[in-house]
Amino acid sequence: MNASKVKFGINYIDTKSPLHALNGITKFALFLAWVTVVLTTFDLRLIVVLILTGLYLLKLTDVPVRVYKPLLIGTASVLSLNALFMYLLAPQQGTELIGSETLLLTLPGNYSLSQETLFYLVTVTLKYMSMFPIALIFVFTTHPTEFAASLNRIGVPYKIAYAVSLTLRYLPEVKKDFINIMHAQQARGVE
Repeated sequence: MNASKVKFGINYIDTKSPLHALNGITKFALFLAWVTVVLTTFDLRLIVVLILTGLYLLKLTDVPVRVYKPLLIGTASVLSLNALFMYLLAPQQGTELIGSETLLLTLPGNYSLSQETLFYLVTVTLKYMSMFPIALIFVFTTHPTEFAASLNRIGVPYKIAYAVSLTLRYLPEVKKDFINIMHAQQARGVE
């Protein structure tokens, strides 16, 4: 395995942006409120506004696009596969949810594509996608120690908050150790 392909791009990046200056509790509350709104609505207009706002806020963090571009591509790929499998497993879900059927494409078996099913699949995919920018903003702008302190301030027991902090802080170190071990194994001829 090539070490250059082993990346861990999800960690705190200090760019001194206005979002970095926010308190950890504020960022955590914003994240929870955002996720709550996304999970409780099927209004496509609101979801699109949330995606655009999230991408704008992500731009405000001053984190280079090259850092999160692979994550964006990976997330879009997984969400596309998710939509495909949702259609394959429940092709009439949108029709049942909305209560009407406008056929766009007739396929063999039970796999006719209706406008309602397509709308449902697009909406669900965009719902998941709208949480992506705010999650990245939270991770890129919140130092693990600050996050642990925020968790403790809102009532999470200190031991749990400290364990979360240690986990987030040492994941990049574990990655470095993994790469060192991998290089040592490659030097010995083990792939």
